[in-house]
Amino acid sequence: MTDVALILAAHGSRHDAGVLEDVRALARRLASRGPFTEVLAAFHHGEPSFADALTATAAPRVIVVPFMAADGWYAQVVLPR
Repeated sequence: MTDVALILAAHGSRHDAGVLEDVRALARRLASRGPFTEVLAAFHHGEPSFADALTATAAPRVIVVPFMAADGWYAQVVLPR
């Protein structure tokens, strides 16, 4: 899938940087395996935000995957916005 970016959209945490790093590490592992042009981690609570991750990629197509503990408010309301 050339020219396609993958964004892992996670809840994140403002208090536990380890949570953010775990998602970033997964993004790096996925990026090393391909087939995406790039793989980014984005956070509701943390940096980069969902919007910042979307603008950071130069890929013409982006797949956003909710990376949440449960299917709830963030996956159903916040991400679609």
